[in-house]
Amino acid sequence: MEKLEGFSEATRIWIYQSNRILQASEIKEINTILVNFNKEWATHGSKMKTACFVVEPCFIFMAVDQSSIAASGCSIDSSVKVLKEIESKFNIDLFDRLNLTYVDSQGQIQMIKMGDFQEGLKAGIFTEETIVFNNLIDSIRDLESNWKTTVSKSWHKNLV
Repeated sequence: MEKLEGFSEATRIWIYQSNRILQASEIKEINTILVNFNKEWATHGSKMKTACFVVEPCFIFMAVDQSSIAASGCSIDSSVKVLKEIESKFNIDLFDRLNLTYVDSQGQIQMIKMGDFQEGLKAGIFTEETIVFNNLIDSIRDLESNWKTTVSKSWHKNLV
C-alpha cells in the first residue's frame, strides 16, 4: 500500500470500517481530519512515524511504525478519540465489528451483518472463494496477503 511505503515490518495497523459506504466528499473531509491528527499523534510527547488515511470506500487505516518507538495506551486512546469525533460528525459507526465487507460478483464492495453472512455461507450464496476483508489483521506484513482475501484464508471460514 503506497501510503505505508517505507514503514518497517514492526508497523502496527488498526483498520476501522464504516457501517456504510462513504461519499467522495466525506472521504476528502475525513482524510483532512486524519492528516491533521497524524501531524500531532505522539506517545509520551514523542512523535511517532504514523499514517492515517481512508481506503475507499469505507475503511480507515491507522498505522504506527513501532521499530523505534511504540504506541502507548494514551496515544491509542487519542486515536480512538478522533475516530469517535469522525463518527459523530459523519453519523457513522466505526466500532461495530459485526459489520462485514465482501466483494460481490461485479467486483463491488458490499456490507453485510455477520449473522446474514453466516446464513449466506450455509445457503451457498457465499463460498470459500468469496473475497472478504479481514479487518482483524494488525501488522503491515499481514496487510498484503491477509486483509483482502478469500473466506478460506480468513477467520470468516469459522462462520460455516
